[in-house]
Amino acid sequence: MSDQPVHHNEADVEWELDLEDAHREARVRTRRLLSSDVTPTSGVSVGTFEMPPGSANDPHHHEPPEVYYVIEGSGEVLLDEEWKPLSKGDVVFIPGGITHGTRNLGNGPCKIFWAFPVDSYEGIEYFMD
Repeated sequence: MSDQPVHHNEADVEWELDLEDAHREARVRTRRLLSSDVTPTSGVSVGTFEMPPGSANDPHHHEPPEVYYVIEGSGEVLLDEEWKPLSKGDVVFIPGGITHGTRNLGNGPCKIFWAFPVDSYEGIEYFMD
């Protein structure tokens, strides 16, 4: 697939649930907005994830760096061994290999935009910590 201009609306992209997360009462959901496995793009993968109250992304790490931007809500982000507060408008840079995770301790959803400097989100190998 060769690179092509892409323009679409987030609302037109289906939410995805992690099957390994099925045991949880509150589940995080994700949208892949740009990723070479779903769009004719390369060099960057971006999307959003939404955490309902009480949900979390367990601590993990991966090789590529990642960026978060909090669109809505509040929560916490784990960076190495320290939990830091997250609120609307916050941006977080996560170097490759750094243990990180997120959790929503609030009463409403927490929605975060994410970005990786890789062709495909599906190609990222996650290691659970």
